[in-house]
Amino acid sequence: MSVLMIMLLVLLFTTPVAVNASIVGQTYTFQAEWQTDTVQQDGGVIYQAAVNGQFTITVINTTEVGGDDAYIFNYRGFRLMGGAKYYTDQNDTVTFINQKVAFTATIYDADMDNRSELVVFQTTPQSSTSHPGREYFVNPIWSTHETDWNNAVDMLEHNSLAKNIVTSADAGTFQVKFDVPAEFNHPEFGAMNGTTSFSFSASYDDDGVLLNLKKVQTQTMQNENHSMSITIETQITRATGALPAAGGINLTTPLLYIGVAAIGGLAVGMIMGKRYL
Repeated sequence: MSVLMIMLLVLLFTTPVAVNASIVGQTYTFQAEWQTDTVQQDGGVIYQAAVNGQFTITVINTTEVGGDDAYIFNYRGFRLMGGAKYYTDQNDTVTFINQKVAFTATIYDADMDNRSELVVFQTTPQSSTSHPGREYFVNPIWSTHETDWNNAVDMLEHNSLAKNIVTSADAGTFQVKFDVPAEFNHPEFGAMNGTTSFSFSASYDDDGVLLNLKKVQTQTMQNENHSMSITIETQITRATGALPAAGGINLTTPLLYIGVAAIGGLAVGMIMGKRYL
């Protein structure tokens, strides 16, 4: 056997199968609704505030980072940083092979009355203000997600405060929904009880690139005299076609956390942690 043939065989069996060179040069367009807040008090007027924007991700090349498969990509468009959206154009790398879809739900019940004062619901891959775009790539070998996802489901199912749990994971499509009994001492309305509901869904194409992601958290609280409802929603959707050549989008529209004082713990309940610094 020739030396050239041996070298070709070595390359064949040592090249990571997760890398898909066919997506090099591909540009993906996304519409982001980073946060939409909806608030209603005592069944009255429904108030809403939203932060949204568009961006593209272009895969430039494949590479290795620390021995792991990675893509070099360009992120261009708006990103969310420090509560505001800014335009950016930057290149970065992502070790997508290590990125798995999972979640955690930390439920606090300090007085142990079977009603939570706070729930923090986080999902992975996690976002980063300094590395926008990394979270939209995951390992396209779906069997590699099973351990993290199943562990997350198991922990949720063993939490006595998590109710009405629905989960599924199948070939790049993931979903979890659950409810938690809640309580809050409103500064004006006094003690209020109710329910906080969470839902998360995400789907990816065969290359592990995000197609759509949606998170919704709704808290409804009431007592003898008052009721309040607040919903916080995040949705990222991959669009078809190119972005329009022009458009009047405000670069620094602030992210408005309405209802933070009204219902305790809700605004921080949809935290997307920062894995990359």
